[in-house]
Order: sequence, then C-alpha cells, then structure tokens
Amino acid sequence: MKKYNTILVILLTIIVFLSTLTPVKAVADDSDALKQAPDGLPVSNYFSILNPLRPSVADTNYPFMHNSAKIDPDNKNIVILAKGNVNDEDPDSKDGAYGAAWSDMNKNNYIDITKHQTVSVWLYFGSGDYGGSNINGEGMALVLQNDPRKNTNNQSQALGAGYQGLGSLGYDRSTLNYSNQLWGLSNTISNPQTPTPDYVARTAIQNSVSLDFNAERNDTISGSGLSKNGPIELYKTPITYNFTGSAYGIQEYTLNGFDTVDTSDPYGRKISKDYPGYNDLIAQRPLLDYALRQGNSGGNGFGSISMTYPGNSLTYQLGDLLTTAGNYSYFTNKKAMSTVQAYTKSASLINGSDNNRKDIYWHHVTFTWNPAQDINGNPTKDGLPVSGGTPASITYHFNDKMPDGSTNIGNTFYQKVDDTIPVDPSQFDLTNGNTKVYWGVTGANSNDSNVHSKLAIFESIPALATAKVSSKIIDHSLNDQFITDNNSTVPERRVFNNDKLTFDYALNFDNESSHQNWKNIISKINLPNNDIRFDTATITYHTDSGQNDDKTEVESIPLNWDKETTNEIKHDLIHSLGTFNDVNTPNNYTSANIDFNGTAINTAASMITVNPEPAVFTGSNAIETTSSPQFYIENNSGNNKLLQLEVSKDLDFQNINYQTDSKLVTRKSPFILNVTSLQSPWILQVSSNGLFLNNTADKFNGNLVYKENESSDPLSISNNLKTIAQDQKSYENMTTDYLARDWTSEDGILLQPTSPHNKVGKYTGTMNWEVVNAPENNAKN
Repeated sequence: MKKYNTILVILLTIIVFLSTLTPVKAVADDSDALKQAPDGLPVSNYFSILNPLRPSVADTNYPFMHNSAKIDPDNKNIVILAKGNVNDEDPDSKDGAYGAAWSDMNKNNYIDITKHQTVSVWLYFGSGDYGGSNINGEGMALVLQNDPRKNTNNQSQALGAGYQGLGSLGYDRSTLNYSNQLWGLSNTISNPQTPTPDYVARTAIQNSVSLDFNAERNDTISGSGLSKNGPIELYKTPITYNFTGSAYGIQEYTLNGFDTVDTSDPYGRKISKDYPGYNDLIAQRPLLDYALRQGNSGGNGFGSISMTYPGNSLTYQLGDLLTTAGNYSYFTNKKAMSTVQAYTKSASLINGSDNNRKDIYWHHVTFTWNPAQDINGNPTKDGLPVSGGTPASITYHFNDKMPDGSTNIGNTFYQKVDDTIPVDPSQFDLTNGNTKVYWGVTGANSNDSNVHSKLAIFESIPALATAKVSSKIIDHSLNDQFITDNNSTVPERRVFNNDKLTFDYALNFDNESSHQNWKNIISKINLPNNDIRFDTATITYHTDSGQNDDKTEVESIPLNWDKETTNEIKHDLIHSLGTFNDVNTPNNYTSANIDFNGTAINTAASMITVNPEPAVFTGSNAIETTSSPQFYIENNSGNNKLLQLEVSKDLDFQNINYQTDSKLVTRKSPFILNVTSLQSPWILQVSSNGLFLNNTADKFNGNLVYKENESSDPLSISNNLKTIAQDQKSYENMTTDYLARDWTSEDGILLQPTSPHNKVGKYTGTMNWEVVNAPENNAKN
C-alpha cells in the first residue's frame, strides 16, 4: 500500500539554516578561461574605454590616472579589465592593474531609472588558491553612475581607485614624511596622515551605485584576512639631495583596510541615519541581519557581494588599525579607512565545478534595476521615490546559469547567490528631467605577482533590445499539464513512456524597456534525443503575445539531425522581434513560440531522469538563454499510476466569544483539498491531536470535525486516522477531485466546542492528511 502524507499547520514557524561549503581548488589559468568563454556581444559596438579625468581633489602625483581595460585581441566580445601575469610584456599586464568599460550613450546603451532594466554579464576572477585570496584579488564591480567626468562626445571618463577600490571606490591616500640625512646615512619617517571620508569619496566614481564583487578581504585586524604585503606604496617623492646632503619628501600608501569590521558595532547601529536609503534598508532587513555594517561581515575566504555608494562620504569610516605588521607600524596610532557595505553575502569568486567535477571558469550575473513606484504601483516619472510608494531596488542573481546557458539547478561547487537591495536614486544627482545613467564594469588586481586577470563578457544590454526567454514541457497525454523550472502541474514531474510531449521555448520582446528590435536571432537548442523521439518542429510568430487580436505566422523547422551533434538544432529565425520601424520587421512580431513535438521513450526497467538541455538565442544586440526543465520518464511496465494530494498549508476559524454557545464554528479562510489520480483508487484520511492555547498544554474544549453535507452527523477528528473521502474507481485519464471547492459554512472541516468556557487566546494545532491506494472495484471510466 502506497501512502502520500501532508501536514496542515495552522501556525507555521520557519527556521532558516545558514551554511557554507569549502570550495574545491580549481587549477587553471587565464588561457583556459579564454578558451571556454561564453558567447557575448562585441564590446566596441556598445562600450567606450577611455583614460580617466583627474578627480578634483587629486594632485599631480595621483596614482590612478590610467585605464588598463582593453578588448581581448583574439575575442572581441571579451573586455580585459585588469590583466594578470607580470611576466607578460604588455605594460597593462601586472599586479595592481585596474580599469573600466562604460556604456556608450551614443550607441543607445544606458540605464533609464524610470524603467525595469536588465543586464546580464559573465565574470572571470581566477582559480583561487588555498594560500589566500590574493591570487583572485581584488575583484570587480557593476556600477551605475552619473559622474560628470566625460568627454565632448558624452563618453564617460570616470574611474575610481585600483587595488581595494575595485576601480569604483575611492583612494585611501595615507602619507608619511621622510627625511634622508648625510646622503642616506640617516633615514627618518614621521607625521603619518590618513585621509578624511570626504577626500576618499571625491576620488571615487561620483553619483554612483555599485554592486561589488570583492574577491579579496582587505582587513587590518584579522590575521587571516590581512592583505598579503600590508600597506602598498603607490608614490614616493624622488630622492634628490641638496648641497648639505639632505633630502625630504612624501610617501603615499593605500592601507588596504576597506573590509575592516568595526568590532564595537557588530550590528551596524553606529551607521549614520543619513546613509542613503537607510530606512528602506533597515525596513527590509533589520540591523540584526547586517543590513549595513562597516567592513565585510560576509565572506568565506573566497569572496563576497555587497552594495556601496562609492561617491558618498558616508560610505567611508575610519576603522581600527591594531596590527603592527610591515609598514603598518608607522601608522600604529592612526586608523585605517574602511567602507560601509549593504547586504553583504558570501560568494565563491573562484573557479567552480559542475557535479561531474568539470571546471567552470565563468560566473553569470543577471542584474535588474527595479524603478521606484508610486502608491498605484506605477514607475515614478523622475525615478525618485514618493510617499506611500515602493523604493527603487537592484536585484542580482549570481551563478544563475551554467556556461552552456542552461539553468543552474543546484551545483554544490557553483552555488547561486541572490538578493534584492533597496537603493536611493537621488544619489545619481540627475537634473533637468534626465533619467539616464551610465553603466559598466570595473575591475582591479591585487599586488600578488601571480594574480589572475579580471575579465567580463556582456550578454545583454538594457534599453537596446530587451527580451525574455523561457521553456516548458507540455504533456498532452496528461491533459496538457506542464513542467517548468519553477512549477509543475505534472505530479512529481513524472511523465510516462509513449506520452506525447511538446518542448516549448517562448521568446517575448519587452517593448517598454527597448528601443531597438531584437535582430538577427540565431537559435541553438539542445534536445534530449535519447529520451524523446522528436517528429516535428515549428516557430509561431505572434504580434500580440497570444492575445485576442493576435496575428500569427508559422515557420517549419527541418529536423535534419547532424550526426556529429545529434542533440543540437541550429536555426536562424526569419523574423526579428519588435515593434520599431525596421525593414526586417514589417509585421511587428513581438513574441515567438518554438515548439518541438515528440514522444517520451523509456524501455528500461526503471524510471529515468532527463536533465536540462541548454538553449541559446543569439541576436546581434542581445543574447538570451534558457534550458529545458528537468523531468522523469516512468518505465514501460504498464504501471502508469499516479496519486497526488494538495492541501492548504493553513486554516483559520472564525473568532468566538469566551462563553460561546455555538454548536459549530465555521472556517474564516478558504481551503484547498484536491486528490489527483491516474489508474489509482484512493482513500483520504485525516487525524489531529487538537488545538492548544499559545503553544501551551492548555487544550481547546472542543474538537475538529468533518461533515460530509449539511444533514450528516459530525465526524470527530482525533489522533486516529479517520476516512473522510474515497474513490474506488480507476481512471484511464488523470482526474482531480476538488473536495473542498463546494464546502459551505455548514459542512467540510469545522470546529465543535464541547464547553462554553475556553481561556482567551489563540489556539493552534496540526492536521495530518494521508491519501492511500485503495482496493479497486470493477468500474472504470
């Protein structure tokens, strides 16, 4: 006898467990990553790479006046933000390299803060090393900005500091005076100085919001996180002796302390209430959960992700400098600059591996700007929040896709990280009705001589052509029920041998967020040919996404399987998608459904698992990917039986008075009780241990009961299972009984007081539901 159990909990307590996993060391170098680079868009078509203009507070000795970023000469879709390997003859190949690539507004590449805008990029940090994170340091940042530094062509020339600044944050210029006497026989170091938060902020990218991928922890307190070489000297006045044999000058350092935690403020309560969006950040995630903190409160030695405002002085706070290692000893009585970071989360910014232990070099990031909304849920016209509305936010998904474009469904050593972070759009300082900001990626190397490069590939660009692709499997043999990555009406995702299936790939153009059509789309779809016998394939183009006034066109896809790539179908779509005037899109098709029809095959002795297969749709101005959902095919034994139970997770009853004389108390909330069967008669049973006051031993004077109809006697529900419904028929087609759909206030699950006296308070309990196979009678439908 097979059982299916479910428990109804009237009061549900959720406990969240946090854990970290030790990454597997991946031995690889940059060349391996370059060989396995995913598809991307040509960088020069949409981005500019220019040397920065000097910050207003910087003097002529300012060390960050060069942009190391460049386009890879062998793959024009890769931008090298900071090249590693100091033995390379390239002058930009060194420890401490830093750079940025910015969206070119002349190429219609920008983010409009009044619209939902999505960016997707691939990032490469390096292999990682058990000896420390320096080999992958320092990291990268995805930045939105309105920095005034630009050329006459409106191309951005903004850049922050290198090293711990990631190319986005500011320069913690710390100085020492030196004095050499008698031609160097006597050396004196004096007058250590550290910068003000205002100075550091003004050397950063101005008017900006940054999502930081911090691969190296820069900490002046923790021994394990201590930067490899302590302070890094970035400038020294050349020694020129005067006629007395004396020389005087200044030495400049970065103290590498941006991730130093304020141990006296573990929950960020000292963070200024004037910090941008402070109330929204705290409302969504209380201080106890590290919404804001000085220093890196996350990270497992292999990296973290957080949000900062690089150009705001409240991002920078002086932190403790307790170590005397190396040149830190000169600054013992000073403090090192740290940063305020929002919503820090651990992330493995190192090479990963799939479940077959194959190396994964690239990390996919989907980044979405969610505009501020008014009280009616509409984006505000200027992008700024209003009273009673919803604040703007950024959402990111890290490691959400595998390098082949398929969905990451839970690889142990390629873990996903997701978050949504409220942001303050006023930080962009937009004026005169302008709502557009630059966006781009910055990166910086550590001072390790074996440091890996920082590489980025742009997969989709906001405001050009924005589209969404998704996939589902439709089982026509199970009444057209479906399977997707996030949902399934097919019980347990199990189909059967000889079931008729359709693999549907939906491409939807987002007209609101685009101003170009999605052009020259090439589809490359992998299909599980070993498990499905595909017969036909079509593309159906729609003008209105399947609505009433939809106009369609059907295109056939030939299934001429190449013997060397028997799982892949490559096909050029004959139409672009979009509504903008374009000679190639006269029909204004806005969506397309690509359907592959076939039959499930499983002649084995047991059920088989069909893993996701990638699908990549490459246009000239956007690349979108998805994958077929994972599902299972039952074997050919003929025992194609299913039994599924769906029950509401909670149930509320009407409030009652202390001295109630009600014979029955009815439900306050609707209730779901569905049994789905296929060739499986069933019996539904329920039990309960009663209701108790405020989680105490005080039991409610009464019983949960079940009434089949208004005139039937109540059936008391106790610790022993009671049968309340059954169906002894065996159905050839999947059938669902909606048992609670027609319940009234006089039948179904009710509460029956046995005494007029119950203590005041809230009573909670559980109900245990079981559906079991029943003996079959001879009747069949």
